[in-house]
Amino acid sequence: MSASTTDGIKIVLHPVSDLTAAKPVYTALLGMPPTSDSDYYVGYEAAGQQIGLVPGGGPQGMTSPVAYWQVPDIEAKLAEMTAAGATVNDPAHDVGGGRLVASVTTPTATSSGCSRTREHRPPLPRSASSRHRAAADPRHRSLGGQCLGGRWAVPGAVVL
Repeated sequence: MSASTTDGIKIVLHPVSDLTAAKPVYTALLGMPPTSDSDYYVGYEAAGQQIGLVPGGGPQGMTSPVAYWQVPDIEAKLAEMTAAGATVNDPAHDVGGGRLVASVTTPTATSSGCSRTREHRPPLPRSASSRHRAAADPRHRSLGGQCLGGRWAVPGAVVL
């Protein structure tokens, strides 16, 4: 079997009807305050994922959570997905910080997405310890033996 062409789900956006009421619930769930907090988006960096709260489903009109898969080449992945029957909802576009996102609807009417950061680096093997991963890759910062990742954790993602 061949290796996956994604780096996994790195972004999950949740439409919320009341951002003020949802924020303390997600803060309690994730055990941390948001890393970005505005009237149109509240985001958390948790366990290598960006968890976002989008009031009213945002301009995309989301009615359920949308997962974004990290991919090295977002345009190529969108082409593969549309060739397989998906329809592009939002073409690849920059959402800040060098992050590109796009979303599609599958033939079964589910929404999915892809993301990519400008400087994509494949993940290190999971078998490497945090200390070895930090030493081998400057994207990791080691603090007390714990590996702390930054926004680099979302190199490119596709939403399915």
